[in-house]
Amino acid sequence: YIDPVFFEGTYIYGLPYGFTLFGGVQWVNIYNSYAIGASKDIGEYGALSFDWKTSVSKTDTSNENGHAYGIRYNKNIAQTNTEVSLASHYYYSKNYRTFSEAIHSSEHDEFYDKNKKSTTSMLLSQALGSLGSVNLSYNYDKYWKHEGKKSIIASYGKNLNGVSLSLSYTKSTSKISEENEDLFSFLLSVPLQKLTNHEMYATYQNSSSSKHDMNHDLGITGVAFNSQLTWQARGQIEDKSKNQKATFLNASWRGTYGEIGANYSHNEINRDIGMNVSGGVIAHSSGITFGQSISDTAALVEAKGVSGAKVLGLPGVRTDFRGYTISSYLTPYMNNFISIDPTTLPINTDIRQTDIQVVPTEGAIVKAVYKTSVGTNALIRITRTNGKPLALGTVLSLKNNDGVIQSTSIVGEDGQAYVSGLSGVQKLIASWGNKPSDTCTVFYSLPDKNKGQISFLNGVCK
Repeated sequence: YIDPVFFEGTYIYGLPYGFTLFGGVQWVNIYNSYAIGASKDIGEYGALSFDWKTSVSKTDTSNENGHAYGIRYNKNIAQTNTEVSLASHYYYSKNYRTFSEAIHSSEHDEFYDKNKKSTTSMLLSQALGSLGSVNLSYNYDKYWKHEGKKSIIASYGKNLNGVSLSLSYTKSTSKISEENEDLFSFLLSVPLQKLTNHEMYATYQNSSSSKHDMNHDLGITGVAFNSQLTWQARGQIEDKSKNQKATFLNASWRGTYGEIGANYSHNEINRDIGMNVSGGVIAHSSGITFGQSISDTAALVEAKGVSGAKVLGLPGVRTDFRGYTISSYLTPYMNNFISIDPTTLPINTDIRQTDIQVVPTEGAIVKAVYKTSVGTNALIRITRTNGKPLALGTVLSLKNNDGVIQSTSIVGEDGQAYVSGLSGVQKLIASWGNKPSDTCTVFYSLPDKNKGQISFLNGVCK
């Protein structure tokens, strides 16, 4: 019996000089696994990581312990748009299993004869500019009692004016079942925006195998509400067996605190309905932040006091009620810009800059901190004691009780200045030169009825 309650956790800690430490745990009633490892940015030579894992698989009669270690290498050659990835894992003892292997072995005892001894994978990806891109991958699984199985995948992709074309060929050989298979796949995606005025795509996929009939898959995919809602409807039919038909419907919604989805499918035998909820959580020095699913490399966005601010490029990602959110899908060892949409800022808040640049290592979670000012925004007309407006270009500084500058602004024509972050009765410091006499103080008072709105004020600089 497999308990439906499953726990998985990951901890990542960045160190100086390009080092990153990481660890993880998986827990379910029939399986426990723990992992530790380290990665190193080796500059122009790429990145290298090493990990050690241990597992405990529980059977009806005993608990079986096992260990494994692995090494990974990644290199991105920017000059040629080439990416190389190598990985190898060796199962140090026969009883080591991944979570997937443990689940299958609990369902089928014969799977115990198919425990892996090692797995090796290689990936080469090459961008060809306007000609598209090609990918070549190789995977080899070796077993303790069998020679294992190999697979080679070659694919080509091309996008032209929104029309996407993909071709792939897979060749797999297995010493376990003594079966070989060749699989060809063709995928075409055509945008329908010009016909429907909505972001929609029609897709057609054709796949044929040396072991199975040709399969046709036709569908429509759409997005709405600034890409927060994604939906899809698909129909599937086999070439030789016209009665082997299937229908699939699914939809998902991405929000500030996670993602929720629903799906429906049916064929001549089964009818399935399902729902799923997913998300990520980061515990940090200022509390706990919930968000959408966390990718391998991500950022914790901090904009204290600014709630509901949208992170550009990530549908549904907005700062929570405290001003925090999670920005995923960062590219390791490269400049990543995290941008906040200024049009989504609450009227009583402001940020000094809308873009922050981060350069994370692989597997790291970096922090992107925005300097914010929370309070009333005001347009103030400032005059001197002689009634003349403050000079054009005068710098206004808003300081707190400790003398720390909260925000600055520049005086425009007729002594007018837009100032953010005002609260209660405070003062502004005006300066227009380097001499002690080239400064004066503006006292202001906000009317209670205008709190949280743009205020129009007058002030005298003394």
